[in-house]
Amino acid sequence: MKTSASFALTFRRKFAIKKICLTSVRVMLASGLMPLLTIAPLRAAEKADKDKDSYVIFSNLGSPGELYDTDPYEARGLAGSNAYDEEEWQAVSFIPKYDVQVTTLEAAIGHSRGTPIIKLALCNNDPNFGYPGTAIPGGGGEVTDIPELGDCCQLVKVILPGGGVSLKAGTAYWLVAQPDNSKGADFDGGWAVSHFGESAYLEPPYPWNPQPSYWPAAKIRGHRLKGSTSPAAPADTDADASDKVTFFTSIDPSLSFPYYSEFGLLITGKDSNDGGDGSEAMPFTARADGYAKTLSAAIGKLEGADTGIILSLYTDNGAVPGKPIPKASGSTSDFPDVGECCGFATVKLPGKGVPLQKGVRYWLVAGPDDVNAPMFEGLWRFSSNNLASEVFPEEDNWMNYPGAWPAAKITGTSK
Repeated sequence: MKTSASFALTFRRKFAIKKICLTSVRVMLASGLMPLLTIAPLRAAEKADKDKDSYVIFSNLGSPGELYDTDPYEARGLAGSNAYDEEEWQAVSFIPKYDVQVTTLEAAIGHSRGTPIIKLALCNNDPNFGYPGTAIPGGGGEVTDIPELGDCCQLVKVILPGGGVSLKAGTAYWLVAQPDNSKGADFDGGWAVSHFGESAYLEPPYPWNPQPSYWPAAKIRGHRLKGSTSPAAPADTDADASDKVTFFTSIDPSLSFPYYSEFGLLITGKDSNDGGDGSEAMPFTARADGYAKTLSAAIGKLEGADTGIILSLYTDNGAVPGKPIPKASGSTSDFPDVGECCGFATVKLPGKGVPLQKGVRYWLVAGPDDVNAPMFEGLWRFSSNNLASEVFPEEDNWMNYPGAWPAAKITGTSK
């Protein structure tokens, strides 16, 4: 997947009130939007047969009962040409790890008003700009069974005709949702976002303020093609030889770069030009039992006379961090500037680290080092594995945006 100078996402949050400034240069398509393919519904027997293909090619869904964020105000807009709002499409990028045959497309799309009908389709990646390109023949269909926006946790589903479509390992594709303007131009709804990418912002004296993800929630299923092998991932050089357990990572090692070097969440020191302390936190669920030893986050220095950051682990308090975990904090000034890739701010915890339990939710907190770097300003850069895109056809353009999942990794040893 390639980055594009055509988009930027910068988060500036003040006074514990969500303020998101989206700055972008929208790219004009040379020949307009290509209509996606309309596929007639399949027979029930065909559908039952396709459901046997259970290999998950892509998913950013959560656990059962919490598959995605049900808040309708956080959903990405999806509307037809005659809807109450401006016509809008959404798309999610994904890269198969193996050669696959896709048979089932699922998305967390909800209906607010108008005729409940939309289209889901697979598209190639535009090689010049990295946004959705041409539709893949046989890779889409219509959906009429659409839940109310805000309900949980039904997914809209398209089962592809015939044997589905083949996709290549290591190649970027897009799952696109669009209105059916011939049958349901008045459709108005949204694509609910994934829990991956959620964060929380702290600016004292105000409490932690939870922030949503921007990554539309979806799942793509099918089966691996016989003889397919996964592209070799680059060697992991961030963890030392003693780190044998990865408790959490938002980084896909198969991608050529781990994060977007210029886009992320703002962190500020008490004397910074931005006007006071600002910390960011990201929730994660431990993948194993063991001792967390190494905390790594894609911090970049933005401006200011100082360089310094503190990384810490906290307990969970619902949608925000709870209390600091004893002996689970450290400071570092060894990390790159914003715009540079691909170093990380890394902290080694003392001793053998701190115990974490499999399946338990914790928070990784990145805050300023006000003792050694009170003028610090920087960004916690977004991971490169959660790219999405939206288009307003009247304006004839696509706009890519990260799903706002900070890039980080937590490693250690087993018990």
